[in-house]
Amino acid sequence: MVIRRILITLTLLGLSFNAAGSKPSCEGQLLPPVEPEVAIRFLSETLIMEVKAFGDFWAREHAPFRHFLRENGVDWARLPDGSKYDLLARFFGPLLAPYHEKYLKDARARQLLDELIHRGASHGRHKDGYDLLKLLSRQNYLRLIRIFKSQMSLSRSFSIPKELSEEIDAALNQLALAFIHNTTSLDRRPTFPLLSAQELLKMGISEKLNTKPFNSELLKTHGNVYFFAVPYSRSGSFPKMSSQYGNISIVLNERWAQQWGWMSPFVMYPRDLWDLGAHAFPEELEQIILSLSRGRNKNFKADADYFSSHADSIPLDAWHPIVASLHRLDMNPEDYLQLLRETLRLSLSDLATNNESEYKRVINSLNTGQELADVIHKYSLGRLGISFESGLRSLELKIPIAVPPGVLEMRFDSLTEFPSGRRSAPFPKGPMFFKMNPDL
Repeated sequence: MVIRRILITLTLLGLSFNAAGSKPSCEGQLLPPVEPEVAIRFLSETLIMEVKAFGDFWAREHAPFRHFLRENGVDWARLPDGSKYDLLARFFGPLLAPYHEKYLKDARARQLLDELIHRGASHGRHKDGYDLLKLLSRQNYLRLIRIFKSQMSLSRSFSIPKELSEEIDAALNQLALAFIHNTTSLDRRPTFPLLSAQELLKMGISEKLNTKPFNSELLKTHGNVYFFAVPYSRSGSFPKMSSQYGNISIVLNERWAQQWGWMSPFVMYPRDLWDLGAHAFPEELEQIILSLSRGRNKNFKADADYFSSHADSIPLDAWHPIVASLHRLDMNPEDYLQLLRETLRLSLSDLATNNESEYKRVINSLNTGQELADVIHKYSLGRLGISFESGLRSLELKIPIAVPPGVLEMRFDSLTEFPSGRRSAPFPKGPMFFKMNPDL
């Protein structure tokens, strides 16, 4: 079905692989032409481990491209390298044009609205996902602050000396969020939009992790581009981020993220959802365990231990109680940062009167960025049940559909800090690459 839709789309767009130029959209508007370098970089930056030298492996597996080669009598194996790049660019370049920012505003709002409703949010009369997110975010922020105060047994604000209050304010003002997307396949700043797994699949690119049933059917989050939300101190060094997804970082502009991003708990695998339930939604997790335990022994703890170690085998429909509660943690980036600052303010006020040495350690962490993940886990998110694995898993940023290249920067972590080394880009630098601006 996917391949058939792509072929129909190619036909409707009237794509010509023998001539360049603007292509008409379905609204009759002219789409901007896409430079060949953009399509080449698209292949390099998104296909990662699926692409071999000059795209041979993936090109042979892509049915529409094979059909195009046969129709035009092209022997891919005999083409010189430069011609392969040109051919790939002519084929894929026009498919990238609809992801220009001016076409995405309404689509992002619709997709976000659908996702929030799927996660249990009541939308009322809201028809724009960002309007609903703003309301939902503020409600969640106020509720989480109440929970935090309750857990600290706080009935009123602390009364601390003015100089300590000013010191706390100054330190918290340094706290910021870096939005980082890890990869192994880039060697310079992107020159095309980063696309969600759902959009890549529409192009016929083989399935990614986020298009698996757990993500696309249960969570329905496969339509987003993901970024870690890494707390750091503006008076310290910018954070270096390495993950299972790579140690090359694409950093998203913070102001742009405030406009188009939404925050939600990091959930990539069933184990993540189980851990989130155990920390933030214990009643919903208990409901799931009881439902799964029917016909098994009546020892709740034994059943909980069993399903905890077999989270990957839990049927998708059994997760519904937690999925329908996820909206209770969805926020916009502004409220999320305010949540961090306010919970840390409460913790610091407590420490200032009860533990001077620890107070100084936390203030120093906020001013330098050192041990900041541990501080936030211990004195902020951990107490709310939305941070586990030593603070490395909490809320992440999602951008619906695509991210434009103009709001992205590259940062390379030192190889010496990662003994395993950095995997090299799977798509080699052919002749077209050397025509690109090396400063991009």
